Amino acid sequence: MNTIRNTLLAARPAVVALMMIVPFALAGCGGGKQAEKAAEAEAESKALRVKTYRAMRRVLDVSKSFSGLVAPFREDQVSPGMAGRIKRVLVDVGDRVKAGQRLVEMDPTQLLSQQTQLATLRVDFVRLDTLYKVGSVSQQQHDQMASQLRVMEQQVRNLTENTHIDAPISGVVTGRYYNQGELYGMAPTPASNGRAAILTVMQVDPVKVKINLSEELYPAVRGAQPVEVTLSTYPGKRFAATIYRKSPTVNPMSHSFDVEVQVPNAEGLLRPGMYANAKLSFGEREMVLVPDLAVQHQRGTNQRYVYVVEDGLARRVEVELGRRVDRHIVIEKGLRGDEEVIYTGLRELKDGARVEVVAQEQPEPDGGKPTADDKK
Repeated sequence: MNTIRNTLLAARPAVVALMMIVPFALAGCGGGKQAEKAAEAEAESKALRVKTYRAMRRVLDVSKSFSGLVAPFREDQVSPGMAGRIKRVLVDVGDRVKAGQRLVEMDPTQLLSQQTQLATLRVDFVRLDTLYKVGSVSQQQHDQMASQLRVMEQQVRNLTENTHIDAPISGVVTGRYYNQGELYGMAPTPASNGRAAILTVMQVDPVKVKINLSEELYPAVRGAQPVEVTLSTYPGKRFAATIYRKSPTVNPMSHSFDVEVQVPNAEGLLRPGMYANAKLSFGEREMVLVPDLAVQHQRGTNQRYVYVVEDGLARRVEVELGRRVDRHIVIEKGLRGDEEVIYTGLRELKDGARVEVVAQEQPEPDGGKPTADDKK
């Protein structure tokens, strides 16, 4: 019994010490959490230093770009109007031709025969006409032979046109489907790519760019309207063009209509089949611009937003974007045009955060004119 008592008395100082340490340790843990909360509160109360731009309103040209394909201004399939054997093909793919230039000669046997018959008929008609004038033949006989002569002359003209084939337009030969001595049968063949033709000639100066526009733009498109055409094939080069034709109807399924843009092509740079962009101008409109640095993208969505300063706080505003102007972006919806837009420290910002504006800049875009409000 004395042994147990002595043991307890010996352990008493350690227990007392432990009882004194535990409260301090617990107090230390509680103090750490309180310190963290205090630090967070201090961070929240501390304003983030930011720089801003003042959103601006500018009068800008309203334009839209449309993609399309370069096409020949006109394309003709060269062929005779009747079957026959080809005597000669005088041009090849890539040759430039002028309207009226001889391209193909067909076998002239039938033409020569008809020309001989016509010559004989003309001699006979002269004799008959002489007899008619002296009253030796009737009016009916004279009229019948005159009619035969007219028919024969027309037949010879048709045969001449279908024996000596000339270029209907000035342009370039883009397809040759028959050779000398072959029989042309007036039917599409695999060699002619489904065309019933001996040659294809395209007019490539000017050319056309075919584009498709939404129906709400129909009233805004007019004949001879200026158009700017660009191609990725020729970076930095712009081709002045005009509206040549717009469809008289709107497609009821797609609610769109076709437009043909005429582009001069004296240098021959534009080739049928190339991709092109046609930029059409639809007048001027007042727009809101902000620097591209200020526009943020919500990951995983198409959402765009900016932060504006309101009463010392950062407010997130969702926006719809228009086109780019220099280093600025047009804001179609979301801003009025006088907001203070934040462009630095965006990663640390969140909606409602306190901010301190340390600098405000106002760089001018290359394009556009100030509005009346901006001039005040």
